[in-house]
Amino acid sequence: MLIDLDKLKISRPALFRKVAHRLGYTGDPFELVLGVREIRDSEIDPDLQRLLTFWISTEKPAAPAVEEPSEPQIEPLLSEEELVQRATDQARGFARLQQFSDEQGLEESPANCSLVDVWLSERGFLWSADNVDKAVLSLKDVLTWKPKTVEPPPTPEPTEVLADWQLPLNASEAQLKKSDPKALKDYLSRIRKQHPYIRSSGSFGSNFR
Repeated sequence: MLIDLDKLKISRPALFRKVAHRLGYTGDPFELVLGVREIRDSEIDPDLQRLLTFWISTEKPAAPAVEEPSEPQIEPLLSEEELVQRATDQARGFARLQQFSDEQGLEESPANCSLVDVWLSERGFLWSADNVDKAVLSLKDVLTWKPKTVEPPPTPEPTEVLADWQLPLNASEAQLKKSDPKALKDYLSRIRKQHPYIRSSGSFGSNFR
């Protein structure tokens, strides 16, 4: 282990004397400048080794220099016009953040608002629409966003398979007039199943009551 013998001499004189004696220093070791020395386990007995280990563990490092607090900087008073402008910019900044929520899916949460506020404060920026744009662009991967919903594609209508004598549902008036009663009755029956609110009327209704 490495031991600063000069420091040990000041903080623990009795222990220093024992260590110096074990290391073979003759005369008065307190008159010597010994510096840092590596002491091998074989040079001292276990009890003395434990005492040195304990001293190393309790030795406090030198306290860092305490910086004198600087005088607080006094922010100059703002004019009434400047105060109104600052309040207006702040309101526009909040409105811009709300716009991100309404139009682009930014979650309306205290965490998101706090992240933007901290980002602006750390850079000395005030709330404004432009500064909120910069903050959201920089924090886009940190802010939370509403999950995007994908509308499923419309279900295609099933293709109707018709017999040779059946009329299609989109049959023209000419096709209806040329068709026989069986085809017309079948046509009306299929129309009513698809659109139950349609009632028969006119000449067709009088034929199939």
